[in-house]
Amino acid sequence: MVRAYADDIYLYGHDNSSWDPIAFWFHQYYLTTNGTVNWGKSKVIPINPPRYTPHPSAPPAHFGPINTLGIILPLTTTNITSLWQSLITKITPLTKSLATRSLSFRGRVLVAKSLVLSRIWYHASIAPPTRPFRKQIRSLLMQLIWHNSNSHPPTDTTATLPLTLGGISFPDLDVEFDIRAAKLMTTFFNPNPPFWARMLNQTTLLSHNRSIPHLIFNHQGTTLPLEPQRSGLNACKRIWDISSTILLSDPSLPQLRSLLAYSPLTPLLPFPSHPSLSPWTWQEIFHVHRPRKVADIMWRIAHNHIPTGA
Repeated sequence: MVRAYADDIYLYGHDNSSWDPIAFWFHQYYLTTNGTVNWGKSKVIPINPPRYTPHPSAPPAHFGPINTLGIILPLTTTNITSLWQSLITKITPLTKSLATRSLSFRGRVLVAKSLVLSRIWYHASIAPPTRPFRKQIRSLLMQLIWHNSNSHPPTDTTATLPLTLGGISFPDLDVEFDIRAAKLMTTFFNPNPPFWARMLNQTTLLSHNRSIPHLIFNHQGTTLPLEPQRSGLNACKRIWDISSTILLSDPSLPQLRSLLAYSPLTPLLPFPSHPSLSPWTWQEIFHVHRPRKVADIMWRIAHNHIPTGA
């Protein structure tokens, strides 16, 4: 069996005899292209190590963790911790460098999403970070977007709203992590789930005597620190309380986000301006022809979060 993604290729064999046809096709590849396998980047990984017998012409077996497509497998607590420690080490200097640029709040949000968080979301759905790592990422975002400003609307609520509702689309990390974890769980409701989903479901059956869909339907979690099951099931419970059918309909990330994102009970209106001026609107404050730094000041005044007094 062959599985490939981009330039990563995986060959699966049943036993020792599978190596002969693999070696044959490697030789045919060499005869056709004059290319050889880079064994420095290739590994033989026994799926059942106790029963593995090395083939005479095969390279040494690899029994430790393996980094594939940026994810450290298997998804153990130790490997996930190592993954996020490495990621945060990489994005910390980048975030500090971007924070020194002269950008508006909206510009900083755009930079954070495109240059920093884009490195986070890829890993978040497969190997979700623990709470301490989420706090570190959030702290880096606060430094980048607010840049030492203490007079701004609340980050957890007002700032996360879109421009048309009075916010700046500040990324809500808890919501973003949850919708990606829940989206992964919706795969198990497909009529023909992918191979990895069937294997993950089988693992859950062996450890809990219950399938992943059963756990979702019954609002149950897992006591084992297994990812992405634990984060996915917790996210599903949060979404299920709001809408019990959306998980069955293969929802998109924007649909899940609309359920969990903060929404004020009544629309937020700009703080009353001077009596001699006409009432403000969010469209006027964020007008495309208005300098963005001026819009930042007006936005903070509109939320009564700038130390100028009435």
